[in-house]
Amino acid sequence: MNFRFVWHIFRKDTRRLWWMIVLTLALLARLAHFDFWRDVATPNTEEGWLNILLPLAWSFLIALVILEDPAVGEAPFWATVPCRWPSLLAAKAVFVAAFIHIPYFVACIFIVQARGFTPADYLAVLFAKQLTLLALTLPAVALATLVGSVTQFMIVAIALAAAVGAPSIPSGLVDSPAAHRLREIFLLSITTVAALPIAIAQYRRNRASAARAAGIVAILIAAGIWWLPRGQFDGLEAMLSPASPAIGQPSIHLPGPNEPHEARQGFDLGGSSGSIRAAIPLTVSGFAAGYSGHFIQSGVRLEAPGGQSFPLSGALHGYSLDIPTWQLLTLDKKIFDQLKDSPINVVGVANATYYRQPEAAWTSVDKHITITGLGKCFVEIVGDMPNDQELKVGCESPNRMPVVRVRLLDPATNRDWRQTLGSSAMVLDYPTATWLSPVQRRVTYIPITDEEHPTQNLLRWQVPREIIPNVGIAITPEFPAGRGIVHYQLSGIELSKYRVGP
Repeated sequence: MNFRFVWHIFRKDTRRLWWMIVLTLALLARLAHFDFWRDVATPNTEEGWLNILLPLAWSFLIALVILEDPAVGEAPFWATVPCRWPSLLAAKAVFVAAFIHIPYFVACIFIVQARGFTPADYLAVLFAKQLTLLALTLPAVALATLVGSVTQFMIVAIALAAAVGAPSIPSGLVDSPAAHRLREIFLLSITTVAALPIAIAQYRRNRASAARAAGIVAILIAAGIWWLPRGQFDGLEAMLSPASPAIGQPSIHLPGPNEPHEARQGFDLGGSSGSIRAAIPLTVSGFAAGYSGHFIQSGVRLEAPGGQSFPLSGALHGYSLDIPTWQLLTLDKKIFDQLKDSPINVVGVANATYYRQPEAAWTSVDKHITITGLGKCFVEIVGDMPNDQELKVGCESPNRMPVVRVRLLDPATNRDWRQTLGSSAMVLDYPTATWLSPVQRRVTYIPITDEEHPTQNLLRWQVPREIIPNVGIAITPEFPAGRGIVHYQLSGIELSKYRVGP
C-alpha cells in the first residue's frame, strides 16, 4: 500500500464532494440537537424523519465517493496508473471513517454527556453503535462497487431498505422483542460479513458478475432467516441465552383449590365467522423469590381421547404484568362441537423470557433519581390545564433498557396503580424509530383526575389529584435472567365449560 496515493485520493475526493460532506454533517448536527433536548421516548416529526434521511444521505455520499473511481467496467482507469487496489480501497475507507463514523462517534459522545452520563463509562455502548453503523456503511460500499451509476445505487439501496423495513413474520403472529432483536443481529451480521469480501474482490479482480451473484446469495440467506417462523427462533434464543438456575422451576398449570384466580373479563368479543373462543384459567408457579417472566405462546394443540391431535390458534393472556392467567383458544365450530363434552388435553408451548427483580427504588413527584443498572429516572407533572395534567414517569440510559415496572402507592388508603414504562406509546403518522440515538428512553403517562376513583384495581387508570403530594412511586427494573421453552399440559378439559362469546 502506498500511503502517498491514499492521501492524494482522499484529498481529491474531499475536494470534489465537499458539498455533500457539509450536508451530511449538517443533518447529523441537527439530529444531535434534537436528541440533546429530548426527554421523551418518542421523537418529534423532524427527528423521526432525520433517522431515515441521514442514513440515506450517508449512503448517497458513499456511492459518490466510490463512483469517483468506479470498480466496474472492463478496464477501470485507476488500474492504468501506478496505483494498486489496496491504496484505492484504503483511501475510500479513510473517507468513510473521517466523514461518517468519526462525526457520528463525536455526536454520540456529545449526546451522552449532555444527558448527564459520563461517556468514558459507556465506551462499550458507543463502540457498539459504531458496529451498528458499520452494518450500513460496509454494505453500501460493497453495493457501490457493483453498480455503474449513483442512480442504480439509490434504486437498489431504497429497495433493500424497504425490504428490511418489512415485518419479519406474518402480521398474524407476534415476535418477542428478544427474537426480533436476534433476527436483526443475524440479518446485519450476514450482510456486513458478506460485504467486505465482495468489496475487496471487486477492487482486486473486477469480476462484477460473480460479486453480484455473491451479494444476491447473501441477501437471500439473510431474507430466509428474517422470514423464518417464530418457533424456529424460540429454541435458538433458549440455546444462546439459557436461563439461570436461580430462577427456580417455573411451570404453567391449572389453578389449584387454594390458588385464587382473577375474574374473566374482555373475552366475550365476537370472533370470526364459524369459530368459537374458549378461555381456560392458568396459574404460573415455581419462580424463586425475586424472579419473574414474560411468556409468549409458541404453539398449542388439542389431544382428543381417541388420539387425534388438533393444532389451534391460541394465546397466553394476563391482566397483570407478563404472567399469563388465561389460555385463549380459537377453534373451528365443527371441532368445538365434536370435542366440547369430551375430556381433552390442551398441550402448549411457550417462549419464556425470565427476569430478575431487584428491590424497588422509591421516589416522589418532581424528583430525579439514579438507579444502579438502569440509569436516570424522573417523575413530574405535565400539562398546562388542570383537566389535561398527567403524571409523567420516565427513565433513560445509554445501556439497553430492560422492562421497567412503575407502581404508585397511596400510603393513606394503601391503594396502588401499576404501569410499565413505554406502555402509553402513541401511534403517530411519521417514523418514530431512533436507532441512531446513543441514549434509550422510556416514558409512561398516568392521567390525573378530580373525579371519584373506581375501587377495582383492574379498572384504575387515573390517579386522584388529592393523593399526588404524598404518593409513593416505586420504579423496578427487571433485568434479563435468560430464556427458555416451557411445555405444559392442561388435562381433563371440557371445552363447553370454558366457551366465551356467542
